[in-house]
Amino acid sequence: MKLYHRILIPILLSGGITLNAQEVWKVEECDISENLNAVHFIDNETGWIVGNNGVMLYKSGDSWLVYPKITEEDIHSVFLTGKESGWAVGSKGTILMLEGKDWYSIQSPTRATLYDVSFHDSIHGIAVGANGTILRYDNGIWSKSDNITKGILHSVSSYSGLNFLSGGMEYGSVPILTYDPYGNGFSDIFDPGYVVIKDISMQSGGQGWAVGTAGTLLHFNGTEWNREVLQEKVPTLNSLSFINSSDGIAVGFFGTLLKYTDTGWERVSSPSNVT
Repeated sequence: MKLYHRILIPILLSGGITLNAQEVWKVEECDISENLNAVHFIDNETGWIVGNNGVMLYKSGDSWLVYPKITEEDIHSVFLTGKESGWAVGSKGTILMLEGKDWYSIQSPTRATLYDVSFHDSIHGIAVGANGTILRYDNGIWSKSDNITKGILHSVSSYSGLNFLSGGMEYGSVPILTYDPYGNGFSDIFDPGYVVIKDISMQSGGQGWAVGTAGTLLHFNGTEWNREVLQEKVPTLNSLSFINSSDGIAVGFFGTLLKYTDTGWERVSSPSNVT
């Protein structure tokens, strides 16, 4: 029996890449059954999805095609630096590089699971993961930075030369950190308490958002982080993405979909009940 994995895709009725009040989500099916962990688009036509057991999918016209497997490890994050360049990271320190049309396995300085990767430009990047692991990429070389926490670093978002790191740990807290590898090093800027921050997104203008367990939503106004109060309770939020400071989405458990506009966060209808 053929198994299918269902993918949520926003159909934008007004055209373009922006999210708006007319957006409608539909479910697309692809010929795999593994969990899909991350997606990244560089433009409307160029995107990749990564998942467990080395699964990688790429957008081709109106279809998602399966890329030939080059690893059996779970892949947790993908970040494109161009239409034919990018990086992916995963379990056991897996690092993959996109060059042209092909992905290649790159020697890693760690065996720790890597959960996220972000690049400031094509030659400067950061990957983060289990046991406080932080890897730094400079001009073709990945190197390991000093650990500053024993917790899991789930996310990194690069903006204006700074890297914002987030995560959590059992029976403890991991503050949202800034990391300047070429200047002041690490700084603690906000302690969310006993909340695991699952994703963080910085936008132009120095603002940003973070999401986490128990429906946590945090906003950075350029100076400090504050908790956002929603009109209704939502479950754990795992990921968020912004096109600009007033246009974004957040997703989480049970198919939860939130949309952000100038008027704030609003829960929107979801055709799925999966995380």
